[in-house]
Amino acid sequence: MSTSAKVSASSHLIERARRTHRVPLLATWLSFLLALGLGYQSNQLLLALIVSGALAGGFTAMTQAAPTSRVTSSMAGFVLLSQVGLHIHLARGATEIHFGVFALLAALVVYRDWLPV
Repeated sequence: MSTSAKVSASSHLIERARRTHRVPLLATWLSFLLALGLGYQSNQLLLALIVSGALAGGFTAMTQAAPTSRVTSSMAGFVLLSQVGLHIHLARGATEIHFGVFALLAALVVYRDWLPV
């Protein structure tokens, strides 16, 4: 395989990985906004901003730095479920918020891999 073919294949894999990360990234940033709303409602806005912001920012940085790594796709599961745990805490255990676990697990199906789930 020539050098130009290797570079082309590599750039194709990176672009495909970045497209795959779009759904979990969108879910992460929407979860960030939800955490801010729940934090405002429960007078814990600073907690929501720091924890949810760190999770969303860290995952975004990871998808840019290592888009093809399995660690990045695994981190999607950790980040999304941590976001739901934060939502449950901020909502003081409201039953309705627990359904976020199932909704965000559905967002992880885009990886077609058992590890992130």
